[in-house]
Amino acid sequence: MFAKPSDAAVAPVALPSSGEHVVGREAPASIVIADDSVSRRHARVVGGSPPEIEDLGSTNGTKVMGRVLAPGERAPLPFGTVVEIGDVVAFVQPEAGARKVTVAPPAAPSAGSGASPTPVLRDATMRRLYDLIDVIAPSKLSVLVLGETGVGKDVYAETIHARSPRASAPFLRLNCAALPENLLEAELFGYERGAFTGAMQAKPGLFESADGGTVFLDEIGEMPLVTQAKLLRVLESGEVLRIGSVKSKRVDVRFVSATNRDLEALSSLGQFRTDLYFRLNGVGVALPPLRKRPDDVLPLATYFLERTGARSAFGDAAVRELASYRWPGNIRELKNVVERAALLAQGGTIGVDHLLFRGTALAPEPPALPSAPRVEAARPASATPMRDEFAELERTRILEAMEKCGNNQSRAARMLGISRTTLIKRLESYQFVRPRKGSDD
Repeated sequence: MFAKPSDAAVAPVALPSSGEHVVGREAPASIVIADDSVSRRHARVVGGSPPEIEDLGSTNGTKVMGRVLAPGERAPLPFGTVVEIGDVVAFVQPEAGARKVTVAPPAAPSAGSGASPTPVLRDATMRRLYDLIDVIAPSKLSVLVLGETGVGKDVYAETIHARSPRASAPFLRLNCAALPENLLEAELFGYERGAFTGAMQAKPGLFESADGGTVFLDEIGEMPLVTQAKLLRVLESGEVLRIGSVKSKRVDVRFVSATNRDLEALSSLGQFRTDLYFRLNGVGVALPPLRKRPDDVLPLATYFLERTGARSAFGDAAVRELASYRWPGNIRELKNVVERAALLAQGGTIGVDHLLFRGTALAPEPPALPSAPRVEAARPASATPMRDEFAELERTRILEAMEKCGNNQSRAARMLGISRTTLIKRLESYQFVRPRKGSDD
């Protein structure tokens, strides 16, 4: 276990293989972590396979993979688990792997830092998770980043690469949900000339192209089982076999994967290979949703607004609305809301009316009831064409997504980055013909 106080050097701590051991700030605790945020008797580690940790009613709490343990509650610590003991971040890894890790001094996260693509890190939990990158990055261990859609898993993966010895080598990413099985394998493993119809020349795959660097596999939970087996062979052997070839090639690639799904649950259902899960989960990191990071909302909103180049500013009512909203779409939704608001405000103060949250759309108004004359509300002359333009753009994107996905609503929703429920509402508002039952998954 590597314990990392935010203002101290990283230190390896050996976990017991048997017996019970108290974690605390000072002796007589048998596992001492000298940090003010750690209680004298903070937690208890019980040896086993895997070991377990129990909070002892500590002042600043114990978290396992982002979940707070109640006093007296135990949680297992398999390899790859991230633990927070007060303000100290730790992760569990095999002892042999721990000896190979060269630990860099901690770097304080800052807005716009060249070492990190993340513009804002105000939330204390996120700061600790980004501090953890200084431990993770020098290692060759695979990393599994967990979290809801839009929490910034891709940025976290890119930061791991940027702070690693592989930073000057390629960082290549692929969304496993974006391609059908045959195309996914061709992109990952490459192919030889004539391997299939249309293969007019040989093409290296993602793994070959990223040799010496990092491969980021997003939505890993969507990867087909057949492809999972082939990926496992690459992870175990360090060799890749192109489609249509009989000779494998050696590759040196660091794997970072991400998902918003419960891979352990999928494994128990036979939908995700258990052996692949353990290979990918060398270190597991769970990023909290934006609703649990309230300190980040307004700084992020300001950052996104500045990036638009607009001269707008948030009004007081808009600030309150941004702060109180739950952000089910997380950072991705926040970015979209701010960019829309900047465009609609046209350089003026951004008000609540400019903030269009999830489930709302700029759509044409429904026709008035026949029994009542239609009364148009007064609005700026430029507002109507702007709203109509947005509605037409959204309608076009939805139509294209539905066509590309063969009218499969679930896949189209994933492509658009919205929920299936929201997509159905959009389809109804634009009077699209709903696909027949049986055409969706």
